Amino acid sequence: MAGKIPVAVALFEDKTIEVSEGKKIRLTTTDKDRNIANNDRGMIKRIDDDKLQIELNGKLVTYQPQKEYADRHLDYTYAITSYASQGASYPYVIVYEGARTLAAMDNTYVELSRAKEHVQLYLSDGNAWMKNLTKNSGDRLTAHDILNKQEDQLARNEIRIWDNSKEMGKGFVEQWNSKRR
Repeated sequence: MAGKIPVAVALFEDKTIEVSEGKKIRLTTTDKDRNIANNDRGMIKRIDDDKLQIELNGKLVTYQPQKEYADRHLDYTYAITSYASQGASYPYVIVYEGARTLAAMDNTYVELSRAKEHVQLYLSDGNAWMKNLTKNSGDRLTAHDILNKQEDQLARNEIRIWDNSKEMGKGFVEQWNSKRR
């Protein structure tokens, strides 16, 4: 073979959803050709036969999910997972942690930090959640911590020296300046 053509495979659940003009939807995969990212949200502005005119990122984009498999990565945007919400912000966030959910600091951070205005947390067992959160969190080093350990130690030492230093009086400065002349 002279050259191989890369083949992309996308797995998704083929399902039918009812949509109407004004409905908010989200993409469930990245669409590089249209410059639209996974989880981008939009609104259906117009429906013409099998064509959906969707406003995404300030532009009107046409999707034809009945004809094009690649255009079937659409879903409602009423609720999303914490995984899907990474990197995004929302005015209001509702988090439900069920009995089987093991809280970890990274998940908890993502879930609770998405809210701009208000967050509600519902727990099936608050004590168990706190226990799991504490157990599964632990101290974790960042890449900065690992790569800059020596520089950070030097900076801490300099701050300690500065904090322990004493202010020099006017007399000392005048004496020092007179000796330099």
